Amino acid sequence: MSNYDYNNLNVGSLDYATIKSNLIAFFKRYPQLQNFDFDNSTSSISLFLDILASNTAYNGYYLHSVLTN
Repeated sequence: MSNYDYNNLNVGSLDYATIKSNLIAFFKRYPQLQNFDFDNSTSSISLFLDILASNTAYNGYYLHSVLTN
């Protein structure tokens, strides 16, 4: 599998919906992932992205709280 260009991944938001849409846009750029159905809420890749986006949002909120208090 080829290397991913992580410079194309937008990580500037802590909002769950924005994180998930940025991850989907990032993954859709790669031809080896074009067979995945990112838009179907019952697909396993969508479930994985839900978990990843939730975890990212929680970690971002936690780190923001720790650093500002």
